[in-house]
Amino acid sequence: MASLDDKLLGYKTQNYVSSSESEEESEEGEAQPAPATSKEPSKDFRLASETKTGPKGVLQDFQRYKQLETEQRHQQEEELKALVNKFSISCQSSLDDEKEKALMKELEIEEDEFLKQYHFKRLLQMKEEQDRKISETRPKFGQVVEIATSDSFLHVIDKELLHVVIVVHLYDEDLPSCLCMNECLDCLALQYPMVKFCRVKAVITGISANFRENGLPALLVYKGEQMIGNFVQLEGVFGDHFHSADVESFLIENGILSEEPVANPLKLVEKTSPSNEESDSDLELD
Repeated sequence: MASLDDKLLGYKTQNYVSSSESEEESEEGEAQPAPATSKEPSKDFRLASETKTGPKGVLQDFQRYKQLETEQRHQQEEELKALVNKFSISCQSSLDDEKEKALMKELEIEEDEFLKQYHFKRLLQMKEEQDRKISETRPKFGQVVEIATSDSFLHVIDKELLHVVIVVHLYDEDLPSCLCMNECLDCLALQYPMVKFCRVKAVITGISANFRENGLPALLVYKGEQMIGNFVQLEGVFGDHFHSADVESFLIENGILSEEPVANPLKLVEKTSPSNEESDSDLELD
């Protein structure tokens, strides 16, 4: 148990400060500088965050301006490129449509032309095929038929096919023009085998003597049992001596022969009544 003195000393030891200790402490306090207060760093931070207005600050602002300007220019270029691409695609699409339309139109024209040519060639082939088939079935003559009697004359006219053209020569053996006409018809019979050329002496038909003297040589043309041509006094047309080409041209001009050696067999001519000109013919069968 501590005595009163110990307590007093103890208190002194704990609470008593000697003069030497206070001096040492004062010396240490003067030797060590006081620590900086917490207010100074905040002051430095505030100053650092403030905008610089010196040359360096101006330079930094200019660089920042240039950077923003470059970024803005790049952005405008990208937008312009996108706009150009958009319009180019639109224009290209329009041009493609025009080209496609032009191409389709050209193809249609070529197709129409091809179809026309094909149709024309096909018609020619069909006509040639029909001509060939009909020519194979149609009678071919190739020579002049001599009619010996009046009954034979009527048989030649009435019993022949309706589409066959029959050319009958009324002649007199004593007339040179009639003999020349017979020679011409021999040549034409070879050139036009589909046409039936015949000759008969005028005296056999029973026509008048006046007609035999003035109307010969004469050509009578029949088709479908009807007379379609009546050509008399041909000596006045050709003279005494003529050629087969003269007779051929005459018959073509009057619609008896076609310009081609073989008449067109596609159309069969039906029977027609004789014309007024034929009814007024000078040829009379007495």
